[in-house]
Amino acid sequence: MGGEGNPTPPPSHKTPAQGAATSVLPAASPLPDGVVGRHCEDSQEARIVRGDEEGPRGAATHTLDPVTADRLREYTTAGLRHPAWRRRPRGAVAGGGDGDK
Repeated sequence: MGGEGNPTPPPSHKTPAQGAATSVLPAASPLPDGVVGRHCEDSQEARIVRGDEEGPRGAATHTLDPVTADRLREYTTAGLRHPAWRRRPRGAVAGGGDGDK
């Protein structure tokens, strides 16, 4: 706990701003122009970790496999096309009911 009784995050945890920085940098900066398919961490390209070396930092080798990436993309796209994700009018209840039954 901090001095005022507020929880203090462990040093390995980031603030929301620090966590967002890695996503915001490539979206808002011209620096990574033309760089695609890379894993980033702490606003720079993440190091590749292998096997027993995997830990809280870096990009595991299985995350760089293009076949796995394609499978994940197909699975996600299919899930987003599921009827449950279709836009419903305001106040509509999931499942098509009128909410009064």
